[in-house]
Amino acid sequence: MTEQVRKRYRNHRTTIWAGVLAVLLIALAAVPLATGANSKYYTLGVSPANACSVPTEQTFTLILTNQTRTQNLGSANITAPSYIALEPGTQGISGTTYSSFTVNQPDSFDSTLNTIRLRGLNLPTTGSAATITVKAQVSVPAAGTDSHWTSIVKQSNTFADSGPGNLFALSGLVPATTVSACHYAFVQGPVNAQKNAAQTVKVQLQTSSGLKVDGSGDLTLSAYQGIDSNTQLAPAPFTGLTSTASSGEWSFSVVGAVSGQDYSLKANTARSSYFAIADCIPTNGTCNVGFTDNGDGTGGGAFSGSGLTAGSGIVLSFETIPASGAAICNAGWGWSPLTFPPQPPDGRTNFDGITLGTFSFSKTTGFMKATTYLRNDLFVLSSPNQTNDIQVCAGAAHSNPSIPNGPPDNAFMGRNSTKAQWDPVTSTGGTNLYWGVLARIPNCNKAPDLNNDGILDPALCGWGTWTDPNTGILYRTATVLIPYDWDWKGGY
Repeated sequence: MTEQVRKRYRNHRTTIWAGVLAVLLIALAAVPLATGANSKYYTLGVSPANACSVPTEQTFTLILTNQTRTQNLGSANITAPSYIALEPGTQGISGTTYSSFTVNQPDSFDSTLNTIRLRGLNLPTTGSAATITVKAQVSVPAAGTDSHWTSIVKQSNTFADSGPGNLFALSGLVPATTVSACHYAFVQGPVNAQKNAAQTVKVQLQTSSGLKVDGSGDLTLSAYQGIDSNTQLAPAPFTGLTSTASSGEWSFSVVGAVSGQDYSLKANTARSSYFAIADCIPTNGTCNVGFTDNGDGTGGGAFSGSGLTAGSGIVLSFETIPASGAAICNAGWGWSPLTFPPQPPDGRTNFDGITLGTFSFSKTTGFMKATTYLRNDLFVLSSPNQTNDIQVCAGAAHSNPSIPNGPPDNAFMGRNSTKAQWDPVTSTGGTNLYWGVLARIPNCNKAPDLNNDGILDPALCGWGTWTDPNTGILYRTATVLIPYDWDWKGGY
């Protein structure tokens, strides 16, 4: 081999080794240094991932799992998004033992607020998991607010060691919870229902656009009486107001035990439609309500009527005559309320009259009859105007839309050929009813037109007596005939 050849061979060998060295250097550069590498992992799951702003207090479930074969997971801090305000003292845990488990109680190692702190955990190997529950006050976040649950997990039982070799690394995505503005909605009922009869009421949790959200847990409705009333009835005159969600919906079997009008139910702040609990729901257009005591033993009422619209109800309630109506009856007929001798029962001073509510007629003929029962042992005979010829002060309004309300042409004819007077609503009172003392007629079989003006007139059509077979108490009765086109309030 010549010197030139040998030289050329040495140069070629040098080039080969240089290439091999370059490949080795590239390969080594792709392998990370072992110093500081984290080989301890955990997973964290949070539910629900999507929540509503109602109910305000909600329960969240977190699952913390060790994903390391040979290292115990000993402590953790888990911080909720700012709009999910964790409540101290509401926490629970299963699946592991621990030495300390607090919510929103900063310690010497970490002062972060809105944080779950777990110390002395016993999660020794892959798959060891702790299930954590905590309650929180939930609100709708401002745009751009971070929705993630952040976490720091350590091998140390006390959370003390801050070195990188003590940390566990999260495997998988950082859990997050979004909160949307939601509301409860009544999707079925309540409607007018007969006393002591069940009706189905259904409630959903919905988004602001009306889409159903999968609600869960128990829901209790609250009851009210009166338009826009926010005074909760306690105890509520209803049963069946608590239900457990099924398929994202709450279904209640509501029973009303006390007849009345303008009831409503609320789910949180959402109010239902107004409804009545009736003494009678018409069957084939007919209602008949027997003796109904007004609750204190002083009297009661009864009702019969036909031609009623299906679905309407008759509500018998017992009310004192409004001051404006009483003043009209006194001025026009010298009427005064019937009182009790010698001591009023239960603090009451006057007999109450019957009010009929919520009904409507399906035809333009006929009449109804309402009877008031006055206890004979409480009947007053001591003054000239409180004899067997008791005056009945009544307030009424036309229910037939073809006969408009208002003075002076459409009043009913009252006692002594004196027409009732219109009582307009003003800033100081009023009822928008005609008030007057009813004329006495000889029978209860035909609605009268006492002055032949084309308007049928309410009238007192009969007196009588009745003995309650259950108590033996004797009552005097006063029956009022009410033509189809009048709504009526009665008093004595």
